[in-house]
Amino acid sequence: MKKIVTVFLLISMSVSLWAQSVEESTPAQDKQLDVLLYGIDSQVIEVLESLRANKIDSYNEVLVDVFEEIRSPEIRRKILELWNDTQWAEAMPVAEQVLLHVVEDEDFDISVVQEAVSYISEMGSKENFDILLQLASNSDSRIAAPAIRGTGKLAAASEAGTEDFDSIGRPLLDLLNEAVSEAEEDVTAALIVALGELQYKPAGEKLLAIAEDEGSSNGHRCFACVSLGKIGGEKYSKAVENLYFNSPDALLRSYALAGLAEFEQDSTGILVKALKRDSFWRIRLTAAEKLGGTPPDESVDSLLRYKASEDPVPHVRKAALESLGKRKGETNNSYLGQFYLDEKNPAELRLTALNVMVENHIPDITNAVNTVMDKLWEKDDRRFLEFTCRNLSLLNWGELEVLYERMLSHSNWLIQVYGVRGVRRNQIEALYESIDALDTEESNGLLLREIRREQK
Repeated sequence: MKKIVTVFLLISMSVSLWAQSVEESTPAQDKQLDVLLYGIDSQVIEVLESLRANKIDSYNEVLVDVFEEIRSPEIRRKILELWNDTQWAEAMPVAEQVLLHVVEDEDFDISVVQEAVSYISEMGSKENFDILLQLASNSDSRIAAPAIRGTGKLAAASEAGTEDFDSIGRPLLDLLNEAVSEAEEDVTAALIVALGELQYKPAGEKLLAIAEDEGSSNGHRCFACVSLGKIGGEKYSKAVENLYFNSPDALLRSYALAGLAEFEQDSTGILVKALKRDSFWRIRLTAAEKLGGTPPDESVDSLLRYKASEDPVPHVRKAALESLGKRKGETNNSYLGQFYLDEKNPAELRLTALNVMVENHIPDITNAVNTVMDKLWEKDDRRFLEFTCRNLSLLNWGELEVLYERMLSHSNWLIQVYGVRGVRRNQIEALYESIDALDTEESNGLLLREIRREQK
């Protein structure tokens, strides 16, 4: 899951990094590769940040050697972040070796270990549970808490049935029983969340006691509500529902609502009422998020469309847009396209609608983006077309071929770069010749570098 940076910040960082490389590349030279191999630490960090911002995986194999050679914790952490963001599973042995240094009490850096745990929890398999469990008992909470959270993430992504998780859930429950009163906040919170991800039923009574205990940490009570929802059971459902309706604490109520949405029974009615009327924006946010997974219902869709357009809090509007994308349907699809086109909406939310359409493979996107391209092709004062093209270059859907083709024909070299990246990311072979046609002496040097990157 995953670390959200606003579109505008990413754009600014990316463009500034491009601007720093004002010298043009030559056919025999890839400056980013040269920096990774021979540059000083600050230069390597700049390149890694640029690669990560644009999800470029071309140098991942080279970075295995760089990781082993360079001792800088910051660089090693950023390399792991890039591998994680680009979903490059081939680096698993490297990440495992980082964790073995902790198990074998060798030299290690906390930040690198934390990022290795994150990588393994996202990219790993059942075989990685053992090493995470060993780290879960580490005396340093900066290692134990991420490792515990990692077991939960790994369990959530695993194809194994929950009955296979007793060997994992039991030691975590033992840790919770033994240390809940003395353990550091983040370790206890991680244990509560992981037991929920594991859907470990024997932990239910312990989690219920935490949820109902007014003397417990409010954060722990919140997490316990959600974990109880994942474990399921009528007894726990009634307890969490009681907290939602009766707790004076709005934050606890929002987590209780999220927990109710996890139980097997249909929670649509409670979620609708929460989104409609609750004055606490976090509760409306939770309701908007959870309604994306409820059964088809036009009245729910209508409510989500209203909140996407009118809610006073941008976070709620964004959540409503994302849920509309998951629910799909002709009316919702059309609404998302029109929302993206409507200049009265904030640019960041318009770009959210764009991302939602791509992520959910909504066909209306082609006409919508073509309309924006037609309008801003010659004059893009607020850089909205540029932002659109950048977002499209980071997303996976081969049906965007016609849009990438237009991007390659634009006069702005940066938009052409985004077109090249989109074509390569989606492996649209029909446009490879169009990319090759841009490889001329007149082309911008940074565009040439992008074109030739895959030829190395």
